[in-house]
Amino acid sequence: MDLKPVGIFEGMSPGELKKAAKSMREIRHPEGAEIMIRGEGGVGFLVILEGEVQVDTADGRHRTLGPGSTSERWRSSTTRAAAPA
Repeated sequence: MDLKPVGIFEGMSPGELKKAAKSMREIRHPEGAEIMIRGEGGVGFLVILEGEVQVDTADGRHRTLGPGSTSERWRSSTTRAAAPA
């Protein structure tokens, strides 16, 4: 898993990136798959490495997030893969 291009990992040494990657698990979602559902328990900290995620907020707003975005930005929303992610 290549974390280097993801913004939150900028400035980390190769050793630190390797250590972080070992503690993570890569999960792929097909287009349309629900990733998080508003009101249900969280599944940890998520980072989009590739693809797009559609975020539907409680107030009816919709936005699309891509590589480098983290679940910190969509915890109280329903999210689904807008493109394979």
